[in-house]
Amino acid sequence: PGSSQPFQREHLQAQNTRMSSVSFLSTSLGERNEVDRYEDISTKLSELRKSGQLCDCVIAIGDVNFPAHKAILVERIPFFTEVFFGEKPTTNLLHVLKKIKPRILETLLLFAYERSIAFTDENIYDLVLAARTLGMEDVKMACIRYLCQRLNRDTVIKTIAFARNNQLTELLEACRLFFWGSFENILDTEAFRLLTAEDMQRILGSERLNVTDESVAFRSLLAWISYDAGEARRDWFPRLFPLIRLPLFSRNFLESTVAQNEICQADETCMRLVDSVKRSAGVDESALQERRFWRDDASVLFVIGQPVRRKYTNDQRPKYVMEVYDRRLKKWEVFDQLLSGAQIFVVVNENIYGFGSCKPGEETDTVNVFNILERRVGRATPMHRARCSMAAVVLKQRIFVCGGKDTSCEIFDPLTDTWTLGPNMTSEVMDHCLVAISDRHVVTLGGYSYFSPRKWVEVMTLNTSQAAEAADWFPARTSVDGWQLMPHMLMPRSGHSACFFRGRIIVVGGNSEVSCAEMFVSGVDSEEDWVPRGQWTLLPLFTATSVTAYAGRLFSIDTNEVKCCLFSESKMKGMDEEECKLPEREDLPKLKSLAFPALAFLC
Repeated sequence: PGSSQPFQREHLQAQNTRMSSVSFLSTSLGERNEVDRYEDISTKLSELRKSGQLCDCVIAIGDVNFPAHKAILVERIPFFTEVFFGEKPTTNLLHVLKKIKPRILETLLLFAYERSIAFTDENIYDLVLAARTLGMEDVKMACIRYLCQRLNRDTVIKTIAFARNNQLTELLEACRLFFWGSFENILDTEAFRLLTAEDMQRILGSERLNVTDESVAFRSLLAWISYDAGEARRDWFPRLFPLIRLPLFSRNFLESTVAQNEICQADETCMRLVDSVKRSAGVDESALQERRFWRDDASVLFVIGQPVRRKYTNDQRPKYVMEVYDRRLKKWEVFDQLLSGAQIFVVVNENIYGFGSCKPGEETDTVNVFNILERRVGRATPMHRARCSMAAVVLKQRIFVCGGKDTSCEIFDPLTDTWTLGPNMTSEVMDHCLVAISDRHVVTLGGYSYFSPRKWVEVMTLNTSQAAEAADWFPARTSVDGWQLMPHMLMPRSGHSACFFRGRIIVVGGNSEVSCAEMFVSGVDSEEDWVPRGQWTLLPLFTATSVTAYAGRLFSIDTNEVKCCLFSESKMKGMDEEECKLPEREDLPKLKSLAFPALAFLC
């Protein structure tokens, strides 16, 4: 079944979360009774339209008539402003309305009156085109964001074709960004096989192409050409081959694979490029700097934690301070202050969700939401039960919350502002942490139980097929019943931090007796095929209190210092236990006003 997204007024700017209307509107409209009056007026006008009362115009599409009020149409739909003020001829009006289906016009009229839309996979394509036609830019962009949020290896082929056919530039760029970031994951899909030559030129020429090794780019070019039985794609090889970064290949790969390829041998210019690289002394420092680096320009590194006492008086001191890293200036700046307390923070798109209380031992079901773009705080639907010292993680745009003095688990969907109960863990735990793996597994690690920190680790495998709704995620197979135990950590931990990075689970920090990190290596090396079987290894040179991973980088916090660990895939593979050390770290500037950073994250 197609998913549905209730779309309220605040979604025009903060589309990914249905926050409480009262908590947002009260900042400008005052008390709740004023908000209620505003909503009552919108509802009353909509009822008048549906009953045809006091209407002064009728919009006709075929045999279907839509009574309406000119004042509302002029205020909310730019197209009708031009119609009613004589800027568009009647013939143009009829031509435009023929393009819009009656049910879609009814949906847009409902939004014009009540500022509410239900997005579904069935109506989204018609809605975005109709909204563009009628000049409803806010709805059009919200539709595009809806489609972008659902981009995956299965949907991108339909989405990019729709964007091309209808000249939706923003959506087309989002699809290309998806290809850059998920390149290796889509190589075996129909979407990759149908890429145009211009698409391949953009992809292979990009600094941001997300590949673990440059050989992936070369093999992808050969695969793309082989999918076309004719000569058209082969003719593109001389133009696309120079986009491959040959200096990053090993001499053996150049000689045994690239130079021996029949397509390459058939082109004199390509062979000259190969010979030129073979004659060089190898990969020098300048070539290393030309490695591709996937980065999302919209992403920002934030750190949130308790502020330095000396910078605030007691009555002014906020619960938490958020700092953001300025990449251009290479320094941290205070971004905002959070007066409301929370214990656990997670990020979904541009919204930060806070769970629990900052007061030790206090249980609460409150969910605070901070919109980064607008710097506004709202409230989401409360959890099913009050918790303290719980853990939370984001998987497939949903938030998992587990534990907190019991074994329960529940899942929050920001799009619908609803909670769904999940299967219970096998053990009561608090002060633990959760890690999401490959959009399919949730792992809980350690925690405090029965008066001491624990080593235990549990995993839940989800049925996250495209058609599965959150309520159908458990269990993934009939042989799996909720949470299953997996190998224990080497050290007992509580109040620690963990993340999934290049196929490994990295765990840092915890109680004062823990001084170093540890890493879990799965029995299957592929991230996509990760299994909860393997072994743990200590990382004695890595000490930190919090970690987060992004774009081939591991960001860690230790006191008020943030470090960026530059892992290479070759160093992560085939390590002996004695050699299991982290690479050199790049230090970022010290934080500006945080005494006790809680966590780092990217939005």
